Amino acid sequence: MNKNEILRIAANEFAEKTHKLSSPLEIAINSRKCPGQSVDCSVPGCGQPPHLRVHSDFKYQEKIFFKSPIDVLWTSFERSRLLERKDELGIAESRRYSILEDIKIKCVLCGKIFLFTASEQKWYKKQGFDPPKRCPDCIEKERIKGLRNGS
Repeated sequence: MNKNEILRIAANEFAEKTHKLSSPLEIAINSRKCPGQSVDCSVPGCGQPPHLRVHSDFKYQEKIFFKSPIDVLWTSFERSRLLERKDELGIAESRRYSILEDIKIKCVLCGKIFLFTASEQKWYKKQGFDPPKRCPDCIEKERIKGLRNGS
């Protein structure tokens, strides 16, 4: 059974449970007159919000998804279906994200110790940069020197 079939089955189970409720929403869904074109609608073919797109290059990787930390805030089931599936896959521990802490670096030009903050580390990593070797003062001095020389 592939991942799409599993998701389809889960959606159908949810739709069956919601259809057992007797409500104006059930009548609206059954008559294909979904009042809000709801994104939450679990009935196949109902709603189909125009702002949602299916990306053909997206590959759902269930094990990667379930290794992410999951906090279930509420469920109508006895136990969360997400946590049950995580157990079925044998995933006992979630991925851990490293906690960045401020580090002290010695400037290669002046020898002064400067602080490389966690937020700066995150930005440098996101940009693909190596950690700085020069302190902010030396960087500024070189920038001004370069402006004076016309570079």
